Amino acid sequence: MKRTSLIFSLLMTTLLMSCSRPQIRMDFEGFTNDTVIVYSVSIEDVLHSPDDYELQQDTLLIKNGRLDIPVADKDMTYIFEFRETNDGSPNYTRRHIEIETRPTDHLKYKIKRTEEQFEYTAKGNAYIEGKAAFDRHMLPISLEIDSYDRGVNENWAVLNPLYDKRREIAAEWLRNNLENPAAVFVMAFEVASDTLLAYYDRLQPLIEKSIIKDFAIKRKLGAEKYVATMRAIENIKEGAEAPQFTLEDNNGNAVSLTSLRGKWVVLDFWGTWCGWCIKGIPDMKNSYEKHKAKCEFISIDCNESREAWLKGLEKYELPWTNLYNPTDSSPLEDVSVTYAISGYPTKIIITPEGLIHKIFAGETTEFYNELDRIIK
Repeated sequence: MKRTSLIFSLLMTTLLMSCSRPQIRMDFEGFTNDTVIVYSVSIEDVLHSPDDYELQQDTLLIKNGRLDIPVADKDMTYIFEFRETNDGSPNYTRRHIEIETRPTDHLKYKIKRTEEQFEYTAKGNAYIEGKAAFDRHMLPISLEIDSYDRGVNENWAVLNPLYDKRREIAAEWLRNNLENPAAVFVMAFEVASDTLLAYYDRLQPLIEKSIIKDFAIKRKLGAEKYVATMRAIENIKEGAEAPQFTLEDNNGNAVSLTSLRGKWVVLDFWGTWCGWCIKGIPDMKNSYEKHKAKCEFISIDCNESREAWLKGLEKYELPWTNLYNPTDSSPLEDVSVTYAISGYPTKIIITPEGLIHKIFAGETTEFYNELDRIIK
């Protein structure tokens, strides 16, 4: 995801002065800072390029307590941030307003500064009104989380239970608002995977009409994979038979795990988006040169587009076999699900007999030491 800065042109200024054009209108009360940061991206761009879309950034000024923004001629997502702070912190007002718009929308927001953050109401369609109602319902737990989570040295022993509590509160709102169009958003983005799957079919009529329909479909697939991954954990352990699979390499050739029987095999689950994966490449190259005569290294790319993967291979020049795990695979066909991968990188050593020898989560020297020990 990229961010690019834009300067409003004279044309934009003219459009802002028009009251007849579909727009987002915001009225502010109690704010002392007249600056609003808005990020925008077309929904189509996010769906088609989830690894590399451009998030445009603008700095807008509130004039006479009001801000008018013309909506684009395509379905868009806008994120509004309010940097109302006097204490020098970079992001004191951590809450933001996220709005999905269609080209014909006329939306009105009233935003009131409070001692802790801000409150707002919305009018224009049932979807944004429902999202505003959901945000008001979630405000107490959101503020409680914000009191601990400042983005630096988070206390996860405290935060994890709070995030669990947040998901439970969101699930309660969902159960009580199944006729609200905003229930699609809450189901897709705010609740646990099992809750999403429990309500997806019941919300199908709303999903079909929703501006975030495609996101909901993707989230359902992700939830199905997560649940399947949790179930697969009991089968992925030392001494168990390594599940078979067949994937394509970067030249389009099919490679199966069965074809490697008789040699030690390293399965390296990674992605070009994974910082620790990239950090470990030099050590992986050294280990590969040391053991390539007796061990097959297989990197399996996960959770990104084929295009991003191929660019990464060209950039990092990995000399061993590289396979692609398609993001749209069903849970039964997704190799990362089959192997219960919950973090990246994950490296799995497989014996010549096809059994799981050891599993290493994260980039750790223990993996390299173990490979040195068993391969002479």
